Amino acid sequence: MMEEVFQSLNNILADRKKVKTEIVVDVYDSFFLLDKNDKPKVALHIENEMRWAMKKYKKLHPDRPLPHITPHMFRYTFCTDMANANMDIKNLQYVMGHSDVGVTLNVYTHASFDRKWRESLI
Repeated sequence: MMEEVFQSLNNILADRKKVKTEIVVDVYDSFFLLDKNDKPKVALHIENEMRWAMKKYKKLHPDRPLPHITPHMFRYTFCTDMANANMDIKNLQYVMGHSDVGVTLNVYTHASFDRKWRESLI
């Protein structure tokens, strides 16, 4: 993990509001992002926030459009970058939360193969 990412996560934790009772989901607690009811944010929350941010950006920078960006694209990019950096595939499977390594290999790491193939042509 890059130092900047580590510090950002620490800042989120430091600024996170204190809750009366921590929600526990499958033995996990102390979630980074909470909704207005002190429950862990789910994918829909993040998607809505991304839509809001994209809409605001478009309003502020109409002459510099961005491609359509989704939270899943960040996940996909992370996994692909880690595969390209030769992260151990079983560790990557664990980090991504895939129950089957085939998902990690077949869906996310094809870019690694494509990159290696292109590099071999140079």
